[in-house]
Order: sequence, then structure tokens, then C-alpha cells
Amino acid sequence: MLDGQLRLIGLLTELIDEVEAWMKRNLEEDEIVRLLQTIPGIGLILAHVIRAEIGELERFPKVKQLVSYSGLAPLSDDSADRHGRRHISRFCNHSLRWALIEAAGSVLRSRRPPERLLRLYHRLSHGGRSNKAQARVAVARELCELVYVVWKKGETYSEQPRVRPGARGSVRV
Repeated sequence: MLDGQLRLIGLLTELIDEVEAWMKRNLEEDEIVRLLQTIPGIGLILAHVIRAEIGELERFPKVKQLVSYSGLAPLSDDSADRHGRRHISRFCNHSLRWALIEAAGSVLRSRRPPERLLRLYHRLSHGGRSNKAQARVAVARELCELVYVVWKKGETYSEQPRVRPGARGSVRV
């Protein structure tokens, strides 16, 4: 029984490798896909999904609009004195939301996740003890904002933001 399962895993691994090789040969890589791949958790496939689902970034004048379109903006059920739970919308681009949540999971499973995203996850999940799904969605929201900034500016992702000219404490080169 174990040998059969191992052969099946080997066969599936070969098929996955074939599909990935086909995708690498046939998917066109443009500049935006290359930029998106610099963001932690976003590989070749997710970069293409995100690129295809967003389409033209000019449709979203502000980052909040892209976050809302992806369904990652928090909504609340508050009414008068009653404070309801916060949740995400069902009316969104589900493929884009899926891609960003998958990227968030990939970031959190990586060996060296970006400190900023890891701190956000640990703060919201109380060190990984509760609210893990909500914390993962918050990381996905942060990744959505990173996608917007990287795409809009046309610059690769870097964990340390660049020093603004004239900012206090900036070192002149």
C-alpha cells in the first residue's frame, strides 16, 4: 500500500513539473510580472494571475480601491450602539483575493518572511494562538497594497524603504 502511494506521489510530482515547465516556456513575461515576482510570496503563476485579474492599474486611482476590489477591505456591521464583527466582502474579484491569500500563506510559511508582515501576523493572531485566518487576510491586504505600490512606481520590492531626499537622518551619498 505504501509503495503504491509513493509511486502516485512520484507520478504527480512529475506531472506538476511538466506543467510548470510548459508554463515557463509559454507564458509571456512582461515588466509588471517581473516586478510582481519581487514581492515575497508571489511567484510566476501568482504574478500572472494578479496581473490578469487587475488588468489596468489605472482603473484604481487609490490603493484603497484596489484593496476593496480584491475583497480584502474590512467591512463592519455597526449600527447605532451595536458594534458588529468586521468581515471581508463577498462581492469582489474572487480569483484576485484567492491569489493574494495564497501569497500570504506562502510568505508566512517561508524561512525568512519580511519582518513587517510577520509582525502584523503575530500581532493579530496573538503569536499564532488565535484568529489565524483573520491575520492571514490582513497579511494578504498588506500584500495587495505592496502590489499596488510596486506596480504603480515600476520599482522592485525592497524590505527597507528608500530614504527620501531631505528626510531627517538621511545619509548623503
